[in-house]
Amino acid sequence: MAHGAWRTHGNRLLQRTVPPCRTATESLRCLPRSGRHLRTQRPIVPLLQQLHDAGLRLVLLSNTSITHIEFIERNFHVLKYMHQRVTSFSVGAMKPDHRIFKAALEAAQCPPEECFYTDDIEAYTSEARKLGIQSHTFTTVDLLTDRLRDLKIL
Repeated sequence: MAHGAWRTHGNRLLQRTVPPCRTATESLRCLPRSGRHLRTQRPIVPLLQQLHDAGLRLVLLSNTSITHIEFIERNFHVLKYMHQRVTSFSVGAMKPDHRIFKAALEAAQCPPEECFYTDDIEAYTSEARKLGIQSHTFTTVDLLTDRLRDLKIL
């Protein structure tokens, strides 16, 4: 799907599912299920900051639309910790398609075995492992932190 088509598709989805909201906090309650994780995963922000401040290259890998990314940029600061963004709308492929993982590896600028990937969907972390990427299925920030410590990343 071309970039413009992804944007149009994303805009149509948001127009159909998200009622008008007055504030960023209210917008979180208005987001469809796919956007609600923004509110519940805020505890991950200090971990992202810690990884960023340690000099690790962080790459966002997301099945999302440009409209969603622009919303996050306007209302939250989490993306400032990311060195690069690899999105389904920019690549033209969605996780678990290997093409989006290959694009993420290019953005990470290192071989798969030197990368770490986390996601809350097992099918995505499984696909990453098939490509040689160390991965972890996210459930809580504490368990993710433990995994990063086990791998000597933290």
